[in-house]
Amino acid sequence: MRFWDILGHSIQSLDYGFLLPAMAKTPLFVGERLAKIRGVFNFFLDYDWRSVALGHRFVRSGTYQAMSLLSPGSGSLGRMVATLHRFIHYSREEWEACLLSGKYIQTIFRQSTFKGLDKLLEYQKDGRGIVLLTCHFDSFVMGIILLGMAGLRVNAVSSSVVEDSRVHTSVQKFYYDKYRNMEKFMNGGKVVHFERNLRFFYGALKR
Repeated sequence: MRFWDILGHSIQSLDYGFLLPAMAKTPLFVGERLAKIRGVFNFFLDYDWRSVALGHRFVRSGTYQAMSLLSPGSGSLGRMVATLHRFIHYSREEWEACLLSGKYIQTIFRQSTFKGLDKLLEYQKDGRGIVLLTCHFDSFVMGIILLGMAGLRVNAVSSSVVEDSRVHTSVQKFYYDKYRNMEKFMNGGKVVHFERNLRFFYGALKR
């Protein structure tokens, strides 16, 4: 294994095994700011578990190119700022995932408000459902959890790419814990890898 691979894996063990869980134990306003700072560092270092798994940095440049397509009139500075926000949002989502096993989730729920939820609960009571499609640019984890805590059964699509042998074990464990902890709040819903159980989603869509 190359030196940079060893270094990358060591950083991931520290990052996902210690830093993120420790941030989730700090007061919420502290953890949120630390998550943003972590995102800024990740942006400048072009650090992402996908890059480490494949052995080359591509997330920052790939995100910048995507922003060029999504917002062609924003200029290079605007696209770079949007790329920075991607890293910040992603870091925040990873921090939020660690909150699910801690003491703050009930506090977050009590401080949250919902719009349009009554209609969805009405659909659910009648045995109907709705398919939600979202651009995964901001945190979907906390939104799903809060909907589940408010009484809505939610099923989420995930991917087995997080279990690829090239992905470091600390990252694999992070995602396994994330999905299982999410399910505790999803009102009977599941997080399922689409590569392994499409029948689950076919059945859900029929309902």
